[in-house]
Amino acid sequence: MDALDDFILFPALECDYPCEECDSITGNRDFCTACWQEADDPKYLMKATGQCQEQCTPGFTSNGHDRHVCSSCDNSCTTCNDNGNVGDDKLCIECDDEFVFRLNQSQLCFEFCYPGYYQSSEDTCGRCEAPCADCEGTSTRCTACNPDHPENLSKLWNS
Repeated sequence: MDALDDFILFPALECDYPCEECDSITGNRDFCTACWQEADDPKYLMKATGQCQEQCTPGFTSNGHDRHVCSSCDNSCTTCNDNGNVGDDKLCIECDDEFVFRLNQSQLCFEFCYPGYYQSSEDTCGRCEAPCADCEGTSTRCTACNPDHPENLSKLWNS
């Protein structure tokens, strides 16, 4: 079908398989802008290269996009999940070198352990337990107490 774009008539362009849609501006029939979504087709689109693939390249995820458009993983990840869910881009399979800490039993990567967490191992952050608002060394060695628990100020540890 022909398309009208800014008063210029562009002829319909048949795309090379596996492109469902291709770059009509340059006339490049094998630079995909959308991939066929049938079961046996390579349906994941790498936008930068215009290629349809069986899955996203490592370091990319479809992040729940219904047309399987691959986008970069979060900068905290070298590689991330691609389970078809929104938020897969932040669930790291492998953390970036600058984001060395993970939360216990989590796929989230961080540069350091945030307040309310402590370094529980070389590369893991654990959550501080009540009444601690912040802790060090263990989950119960408080460096700051939760104001909701003033009766537990005796647990406060000062270095």
